Amino acid sequence: MFNGALTPGKVAAEKAVFQRWSWARQFRHPVFCIADPLTLGEDPIVLGWYLGASGRNALPALLEPVLAAIRDRAPQCRTLGFGSSGGGFAALGGTLLGLLDEAIVINPQIDALKFEVQSAVKDFLRKRNGTACDSDLKAYDMSRMKPGARIFYLQNRFDRHHLDIHYRPFRETCTAAGLASRISFIEYEDEKAGHMPPNMADMEKILGEPFSTLLKA
Repeated sequence: MFNGALTPGKVAAEKAVFQRWSWARQFRHPVFCIADPLTLGEDPIVLGWYLGASGRNALPALLEPVLAAIRDRAPQCRTLGFGSSGGGFAALGGTLLGLLDEAIVINPQIDALKFEVQSAVKDFLRKRNGTACDSDLKAYDMSRMKPGARIFYLQNRFDRHHLDIHYRPFRETCTAAGLASRISFIEYEDEKAGHMPPNMADMEKILGEPFSTLLKA
């Protein structure tokens, strides 16, 4: 599980720095929740897309120790990243980089620097002294995806910013790259929710079997 924007209100609501941690008890398999270090500690920012404050993309360094521990105990397991908004960016990026086997993402940013809340982007760039890194998933080398990797990309049509600025350009890029069979693009409509992700019951309705099979009977 990856976090989206981590605001004081969300921390108070979740009673933790992890989002959707309470969903873990509903899943059949172990769940790891990973917080973005840039959103914690001194001088935290709301959203860092797990890209880090300097150098290369920080996501591999964050994920690799976790994945190594998982594979020590379950060498044949498949790993799935889950997240919405900025957390969806990380789950999708982790799969494109060949770190994860699957991803379920909801209304994610594709180009982090085009996120509609530009104050969050400015804070992120301040952390990086004005230099971004791997901030546009369309530019990733998609041939690094694992054989058999799958991505389920859910997009609310009423989230107009993410539909037009992120979803459609990414879908066009993936179609041109011949990845249509490996990425399922699923559009749904929820005018009231907008950018907010569905709850667990609605996730099951929208995604169906790929989500329901993850849940306990």
